[in-house]
Amino acid sequence: MYYDLKKLKKIFDQISYARTEMNAFTDIIDFSLLAFRFYKTADELQSAHQKLTTHPQCELIGQFMTELADLNPYGFADPLGEFYMMHISYGRLGQYFTPEPITEMMALMTMPEITEPGQKVLDPACGSGRFLLSAAKQNRLLKFYGADLDPICCKMALLNMLLNSLTGEIANINSISNEFFTGYHVKTKLIGGYHYPYFEEFTDPMLSYIWLHPEAVSHNPKSEKKPPVPVFIQGDLFS
Repeated sequence: MYYDLKKLKKIFDQISYARTEMNAFTDIIDFSLLAFRFYKTADELQSAHQKLTTHPQCELIGQFMTELADLNPYGFADPLGEFYMMHISYGRLGQYFTPEPITEMMALMTMPEITEPGQKVLDPACGSGRFLLSAAKQNRLLKFYGADLDPICCKMALLNMLLNSLTGEIANINSISNEFFTGYHVKTKLIGGYHYPYFEEFTDPMLSYIWLHPEAVSHNPKSEKKPPVPVFIQGDLFS
């Protein structure tokens, strides 16, 4: 899939002026995720609102995200990952994401067997989440799970899931050694007739549906913790 990234790059160059490209890109992702994070207290919510409204580049980041949305008018596409690959990582550590026509073809080949709402789709090396997006394009009512060793890839996949109102989990995990770093539960909450997407960050691997500790399960299957059901405080960042 071809994306005309020239306008996006022009905005990004203003954001990254006198900074490294990776630092500026990470700042964009972290800033954008503030709007979707689950806040347990009113003070946390107020602090996030202040960060969003007082960030010195909030207007430019808003322009960046608006242009990103314009490049993806129908959803389930990945201009964010394409921009990262072409202008940030430059293939660092072999980070060339699978082209979207291929992920869509693979989803078409495998998804007919996955039809029940709530069935799970897992990509253990998810990158920016392209396979998950292609799967969601076929059936968005599934649960989507992605893991990656690179924390910025995890955050891109997380943001892509949130922007498409998908539910599941993204985890920063070494899928080979099973080493767990951090995870994000991705959910939606019905607010005013709209399924508002949000995420909860956690560091306890026992709260993950992706990570599995073989000894803990074999010795005591009932000891596995389940993620708590969040209670929404009054108001949100968009109220």
